[in-house]
Amino acid sequence: DKIRANIPCAIFRKGTEIAANPASPEAFTALDELPFLYKNLDLFHNRILYYESSRGCPFSCTYCLSSIDKHLRFRSLDKVYSELQYFLDRKVPQVKFIDRTFNCNKNRAGNYSFKDCHIGCQVAVSKGT
Repeated sequence: DKIRANIPCAIFRKGTEIAANPASPEAFTALDELPFLYKNLDLFHNRILYYESSRGCPFSCTYCLSSIDKHLRFRSLDKVYSELQYFLDRKVPQVKFIDRTFNCNKNRAGNYSFKDCHIGCQVAVSKGT
């Protein structure tokens, strides 16, 4: 419990109670510091994988949960490409690329390229509001 008590935003059980640590904005400034969770794909057998390359949102839409986090942060494109390539190399059947605000930065959005996807890779883009 001592370790969990020092992690900003962590929510965990403490006995029969639910404990929640306060947020710390500086703890989440660099998405590249967050570990890649899918190194052991055996843990995710027959599961849909979700991948985020950004978090937060610069807008304040009242209907959207993403607008709660005003600190827009990006994972570096080099890291995004290498992690997506990891999925392709291991023939992961489905990865949901969750990036609600990728188009708020024109230069970054223009750099996303799925042209190197192998046959069998399905890319679906849904238009957000």
